[in-house]
Amino acid sequence: MKSVSTGGAALTQDRLVRRRRLFERLDRDWPKPLTVVAAPAGFGKTTAVERWLEQRDEGVVWVALDEDDNDPILLWSRILAETRSGHGVGAEAAAALTGAISSPRRAIQLLAAELAAAGEPLVFVLDDLHLIDDPACLRSIELAAGLIAATAPLVLITRTEPALPLERLHGRGQLLRIGPRELAFDRDETGELLESYGIDPDREPLDAVFAATGGWPAAVYMAALWLRDAPDRTAAARELAQLEGELTDYLLSEVVGGLDPELRGFMLRTSPFARISGRFCDEVLERRGSAATIERLRAGNLLVRGDRRHPGWHRYHPLLRRVLSTQLEAEQPGAATALHRRAARWLLGNGMPEEAAEQARDGGDHELLAELLQELHLDLTRSGRSATLLRWAEALPPELLDARPDVTMAAASAAQIAGRPALEIRRLLARADLAGRRSGTGWSAENEVEWQMMTATNGEAGVAASVAAARAGVAAADGAPQLGHVSRGVLSMFLELAGERAAAAEVATAVVEDPEAAARPFAMLLARGTLALAELARGRPRLARGQVEAATALIERAGLEEGPISARIYSCEALICLAEGDPATAVRAAGRSLGEPFETAPLRAWTLLVEADARAGSGDFRAAGEALAHAGELLAASPDPGRVAALREEVATRVAASETDGAIRFEAVTPAELRVLRRLAAGMTRAEIAASLVVSVNTVKTHQRSLYRKLGSGERETAIARARSHGLLD
Repeated sequence: MKSVSTGGAALTQDRLVRRRRLFERLDRDWPKPLTVVAAPAGFGKTTAVERWLEQRDEGVVWVALDEDDNDPILLWSRILAETRSGHGVGAEAAAALTGAISSPRRAIQLLAAELAAAGEPLVFVLDDLHLIDDPACLRSIELAAGLIAATAPLVLITRTEPALPLERLHGRGQLLRIGPRELAFDRDETGELLESYGIDPDREPLDAVFAATGGWPAAVYMAALWLRDAPDRTAAARELAQLEGELTDYLLSEVVGGLDPELRGFMLRTSPFARISGRFCDEVLERRGSAATIERLRAGNLLVRGDRRHPGWHRYHPLLRRVLSTQLEAEQPGAATALHRRAARWLLGNGMPEEAAEQARDGGDHELLAELLQELHLDLTRSGRSATLLRWAEALPPELLDARPDVTMAAASAAQIAGRPALEIRRLLARADLAGRRSGTGWSAENEVEWQMMTATNGEAGVAASVAAARAGVAAADGAPQLGHVSRGVLSMFLELAGERAAAAEVATAVVEDPEAAARPFAMLLARGTLALAELARGRPRLARGQVEAATALIERAGLEEGPISARIYSCEALICLAEGDPATAVRAAGRSLGEPFETAPLRAWTLLVEADARAGSGDFRAAGEALAHAGELLAASPDPGRVAALREEVATRVAASETDGAIRFEAVTPAELRVLRRLAAGMTRAEIAASLVVSVNTVKTHQRSLYRKLGSGERETAIARARSHGLLD
């Protein structure tokens, strides 16, 4: 391996240690649908996975993540770009990410189908997953772990365990975990690395190095660099044992401190940036020859390496960058801020406005960030990248949001799409009202329609006020025809909630029958939900079922399974299932509707009342009572709950009657049946129950039939719900 002189210390190209123990573990347990490689910085996670996959036959889709990937549309666009360019798969999936109704869920479903059809063995690697904390992004990765990983295993490389249901996957045998214990060097590997630096492990104090580092690869690596040039290696090794938790920072500081002043200064002043290139550094640092300087660092060691995603750009090792940034702030306070701002201006001038916005945010250049949001917010909204828009808007001080009401409205819309709390959305709407709506400055017809619709769906003034806001939105849509259908859909929902069912059905019918509305899925879902409720009110569940089936097909086609508009459809499905005599399915549908309901009090209370009806239908009167109580609290706090207040009384009467009837019909359960019941509730199969009770499977079947008869249900889920309601499972 070649080395390069760097002044007082020589940084040498990385010696790759043969990771026999780690690779044997991976080979033994591979493949699993999901592999999580989680350990702090410096454990060689990326290098280890790279080297292991190089010896295998599968194709690899490797995606190096950044903080700006905290947007599900951008995240999956980048994953699919790598899949298409490297393996020619994913064209249909990528198409699902275009437009304002972009759907990561639909894209993942299509990708899973394309991968299964292609039959090519692939492995997906998401590197630096700890940089992703957006809940929607993490939910999309969870979905991928269930769909894509069935044909293409998914490997997550991260510093911390991701917020995914890992224990559930582990229990199913679908998870392979690799952590610090597996990634750490053992004594032989530590000796192998030391030997590659000319340090004889048989003569030098290997035990001291291994004891001091605990096998932490970064620490072993830095110790080797340090010991190689130490006048007395034995004494230097003893010194390691006294450094404890500061070991790597100390060694890095020693290495950086030994560089010639010019190279050290370059590294310090480029440390604020996640990635660097020669031209970028020349312009931002106002110097020449940066490309050659980066090449010296890159060729000399793996503390600087090429950026997978951006050819021609490079990154510092995160441990090195942390030390450099700390030293820069100590020696030149405020320098990082100034550098971020200069970088933002250069990136903007070189056709990279989104990268410029990230630098402006990091550098606190709020004026430039506000200008970029003004320029980019429509494109971000139309491409479905609301999470990025919201992240930038949150970095702006209030006075700048006040000066740009259309950006404030875009932020409010992004917050609603992202499922942020209603209070946060209301605050943004209030700010937009003061900044633009009342002054008229920079306020468009599109802004007005969106403001009225969001006020209707997030307001606290009650149903009549929501109807008025929705009507105003419909009127304003004359100047924003692209929003006309969805504004009418919103109006139909609140007219129905106000008890004006005929008017609601008329508005909804006009939306559904308009051919242009077919391209507006939110409008169609709102209108079909209203029509389903109208058919139920007329006693026609079959026609209501037709509306819900059409809405469900649209939800699946557009990948809109999440969000309050789809939640309303699930509530409608629950009511239809109850009318059809299927309480078990009604409970499942009602449960889905509670995932992301509308947050305005009357609509949330209505969702809870559907839950109460469904629970009572299945015999779970305790859960029904809890839902009733919660709905009552919401309605009591609402100045105008519309028809929902009367609906609560109707549901309460039905629940009470069902509970009384259930109590009369209830027959005592024997101790033997109770033992079987508790195991059924735990999800055990008949064979498992028989084995645990040391009885035959036929005996379990007999007890199960008796339980179902006594609990008035032939279906396990409903029988368990009724047993829980009667306190049998307490």
